[in-house]
Amino acid sequence: MSARRCECGYAAADALHLQDHLQESFTPPDAVAPDGRVHDEGAEPGRCLCGFGGSSADDLDQHFLAVFTPPDHVGRDGRRHAVPARL
Repeated sequence: MSARRCECGYAAADALHLQDHLQESFTPPDAVAPDGRVHDEGAEPGRCLCGFGGSSADDLDQHFLAVFTPPDHVGRDGRRHAVPARL
């Protein structure tokens, strides 16, 4: 498996670990997104507390990234977290 890297320097073993890193970088402890709603996995697997329900765990992860990733990709630690563009 080839390593995946974040612009911050984090090297993940695979795409899933990189996705987890990005979510951790942007998701606040209270899980409140800029829209003012709580976005977190509910009691029903694959469903967000906001009501979003995808067809897979990846859909839910993509939902979380969509609601929490700021346009500038600067995480809660003040560093930029993004997958570098390929040339």
